[in-house]
Amino acid sequence: MWLPGLPEVWNATGRLRRLGELAEVHRGIEYNIPFRANETELVSGSVRQGFVAGVHKLKDTVEPFNVLNTVYLNSSPELMRGTAYTLHWNRQKLIVNAGRRTRRAWTISASIDYQGVYCYQNFHGIWPKDAVSLETLAAILNGPVANAYVATREGKRDVQIQTLLGIPCPDMDTDQDEAISSLVRQYLETRGQWLLGRVSASAAHDLCGRVLRLIDAEVLKAYNLAPRTERILLDYFSGQRRPGPTRFTEYFPDSFKPCIPLHRYLSDELETATAKSTIGRLPVIDDSIISAAMEDLLSESPN
Repeated sequence: MWLPGLPEVWNATGRLRRLGELAEVHRGIEYNIPFRANETELVSGSVRQGFVAGVHKLKDTVEPFNVLNTVYLNSSPELMRGTAYTLHWNRQKLIVNAGRRTRRAWTISASIDYQGVYCYQNFHGIWPKDAVSLETLAAILNGPVANAYVATREGKRDVQIQTLLGIPCPDMDTDQDEAISSLVRQYLETRGQWLLGRVSASAAHDLCGRVLRLIDAEVLKAYNLAPRTERILLDYFSGQRRPGPTRFTEYFPDSFKPCIPLHRYLSDELETATAKSTIGRLPVIDDSIISAAMEDLLSESPN
């Protein structure tokens, strides 16, 4: 009998709720004519009648937590295969790749679609049906448990809906949900300034990397794995480049051997990772629109 890798992790998470209990997952739209041969008829870089905002390829389109670029997809029912085009694509959701991002451990990434765009079949749309926020659900799916779950069950190419539905998800209260959501919003704020060229790329890169680790630490804290089991999981990703803009290849230095939870290892950073302290590490921005947005974020922060 074939058994997936990391059995200690799956034994420890066996009784948790699955993604299928928290969200509905659907594959993107499919056309009834060959896509590549008819791409100019199906995809447009500008607004056209009968076209809707959407995403159709992974490269330069999405990254963890973030939708980078959109195009316009032909929405004519006459060109559709199946009924995926009738789904509520115009609602907020997560967008997850339908093919593996890499052949190694980091297999999936979840982008938060606040705009409500259509997805081509290269992606899955995920709509939460529970009280968990989009930001927290994205943090779970971008994290090590979800990626290891998919990596140890899928082959070299596809990420099947059935596999996504089986991802174990931690139980968490409102405070935990808000703590994770706040960190994700900090990451998006910093990444947004980086993309706009408003801050030093090196400073934003380092800060984004630190916030990503803090997000993972809070998610893992909710999973409540035994320290040794958590270390086995995190070592599975050692030396592997994480999808996204940061050079993220390990959680612990090679010389660090103790099995302690990631949130304890990062405890000093976690205690200071409020919106005020995070944004305060970036250079001052002399832009009225961005400054106003940052002031709104700071005013919402409990710290």
